[in-house]
Amino acid sequence: MAELMRYAQIEENRRMYAGPRYEAAYQQVNTRIAARETILIGYIAAAATLIGVAFGSPDFRKIALVIPYMAVAVGLILFNHETVIAQLEEYLADMCADIRGDWYNRESLSEGRRRSLRYRTLALLFIIGGSSVIAVLIGRDVAVGNVVVVWYTDIAATLAAIFCVLQPRIRRLQQYRRWMAVQR
Repeated sequence: MAELMRYAQIEENRRMYAGPRYEAAYQQVNTRIAARETILIGYIAAAATLIGVAFGSPDFRKIALVIPYMAVAVGLILFNHETVIAQLEEYLADMCADIRGDWYNRESLSEGRRRSLRYRTLALLFIIGGSSVIAVLIGRDVAVGNVVVVWYTDIAATLAAIFCVLQPRIRRLQQYRRWMAVQR
């Protein structure tokens, strides 16, 4: 009987101390989401400005060749944020089940996250991939001499940026499939 009481006390302590950890992880997710959106807005502003300058004057078309490199940098930063957010969401889901009990339906929340990730991935492909493709097409006109090498690396940077956008989606789908296999 004493062993059962001790186990109940340990379980109660675990649930009591899980609350502050849950709140800290939840705040970290919200902070990373806000940072991710701020980075994306900054990229949109910079890419739109550079594309506008490149279209505005034929003398400044070479400036568009910078956009794919910016896209790779932004893609890597977003990839990092998406990876950490996914890990924190898994941690929160496990902790939420501990705190709140069995009523927590992880599968329905996971479906909502998958749907939002799908729309966010499409939007990022349009923004990051689209601006990079436009920059490569603008740079095609000025790709002469040494600039040809830069233009080819722009193509590689565009593909790398697209990969950085798609990779979190692929990882989350794999993670979801592993979780569903365990549940069956």
